[in-house]
Amino acid sequence: MTAAMSHSGPTPSEARGDKGIILLVDDESVFRELLQSFLQSRGYTVHTEKNGRTAARWIAAHEVDLVLTDLCMPDSDGLELMMELRQQGAGVPVIVMSGGVHGDVAVVLRAAKLLGARRTLAKPFALEELAVAVEQVLQEART
Repeated sequence: MTAAMSHSGPTPSEARGDKGIILLVDDESVFRELLQSFLQSRGYTVHTEKNGRTAARWIAAHEVDLVLTDLCMPDSDGLELMMELRQQGAGVPVIVMSGGVHGDVAVVLRAAKLLGARRTLAKPFALEELAVAVEQVLQEART
């Protein structure tokens, strides 16, 4: 099953006993590695990319249950990634993270919601807040 196909019955990750396959996209390597380690410790399979362009190429060829992306990245940002996913027909749910552009976090997170983000997280956020958002979005996608 590819990301573009709709989910009916158990997802590939559920069939394997995993909690889910997450594509994590963030240009800040330390932050990306922290979130990857945290999510893996919670039982998720996590693949990382550093920008929206490489993430869009990866997701076109791999199964994924959730995309967790930063909005502000060089080369191709999170909004561009969301638009690319929409063009690909990928029905994968997206959680967007952002510290804002010039401090205006609310505006960029609102834009992400309008483009279909299931949840938004303003940086900095608590890891438990991330865990709850991921669990809720994956649960909603499976029902």
